[in-house]
Amino acid sequence: MAIVYDIAHRARLELHGTDEPTNRWLAGEMDPYRPTEAPADAPAVVLAPAPAGELGPPIELQRAAGDDLVTASDTTRLRLVADGRSCTLPDAVGDRPAEFRYEPGFPVAYAFKPYVRCALQLAMAHSEAACMHAASVETGGGAVLIAGWSESGKTETALALLERGARFQSDKWTVVSADGTAAAFPIDVGIRGWALRYLPTLRAALPASARRQLQASRLATAVAGGLVRSSPRGRIGRTLVAAVRRGLALGDRAPVSPSELRAAYGQDDDPARALPLGAVVFLTTDAGEQVSVRPADPERIAGRLARSAAYERRPYFALVERALYALPEVSRQDLAAATIEREERLFAKVLGGAQVLEARVPFPVDPRRVADAVEGHL
Repeated sequence: MAIVYDIAHRARLELHGTDEPTNRWLAGEMDPYRPTEAPADAPAVVLAPAPAGELGPPIELQRAAGDDLVTASDTTRLRLVADGRSCTLPDAVGDRPAEFRYEPGFPVAYAFKPYVRCALQLAMAHSEAACMHAASVETGGGAVLIAGWSESGKTETALALLERGARFQSDKWTVVSADGTAAAFPIDVGIRGWALRYLPTLRAALPASARRQLQASRLATAVAGGLVRSSPRGRIGRTLVAAVRRGLALGDRAPVSPSELRAAYGQDDDPARALPLGAVVFLTTDAGEQVSVRPADPERIAGRLARSAAYERRPYFALVERALYALPEVSRQDLAAATIEREERLFAKVLGGAQVLEARVPFPVDPRRVADAVEGHL
């Protein structure tokens, strides 16, 4: 019997024949959505083990090309390869449903976050919806989306608004629809250690697992800081320092599930609720120290949002490029370009009915300053 997750009534994931450990892990990844009844129509994405021998031997391998990926191909399909097992890569827009079928022993987590989750987003093209690269909160009965490029302060700004009484909806990705509504997309909330000093409610209610991870990060920072300060010479030394700095930046972050964050702020409303879109705040990282907010042109912001989302999906689009190489006889469109064009049109339509602001902010910054400036314009 299939396990079904319905994402904002815009895309549905079905799990067929997955084992219990995989089901438990995926339940965490799909938070705040819970399994539901399977409707009669076809799902958007299917994740299922393939019976032994079904996929058959590949005709060709494509080894790592500076990306640590290995793929394989037969006459019609590209497959991801990990731990000696493979998983098919579907066309997330053209295939209905888009099926990820994996051989026994294939690590499902390897494919889920960068590829299955992206396929769910792209499949929303069939439902006049898309995922905007934005966090979202509810205030005044409507959704306020905090959008922008990666590492621009979307999560921190949203959390600062929660501290002032807003209600959490989604982090990093928000489902927006042609009818002008916004809903949650299932993904963890990344809490940065440095931001907690400005977020007393969350700091007091932070889950123990997140607290332990941030403590471990602080210890690693103290140990690795000596290497960074020593500034070793030569290409290898510079490469090592750059890798350490990247690791420290990523390490100062702990995942908190949407349900855990809602509990921290005492929320008991429907986590899957759709809200009318009230405003979109586009964050632009400024080289100065000032925070400023001003009205923005919806069409210009729509274009930037479409390209920001596409860049976040580059691992999936890179696999599509491998498919174009491995399967030249299979007709395929430039999926990245087609997705940008479609989502830019949809975002322009949606933003045309909402308040659109651009906030120029430094990063990192006290998110309360950004929240102050944003609230002054809502």
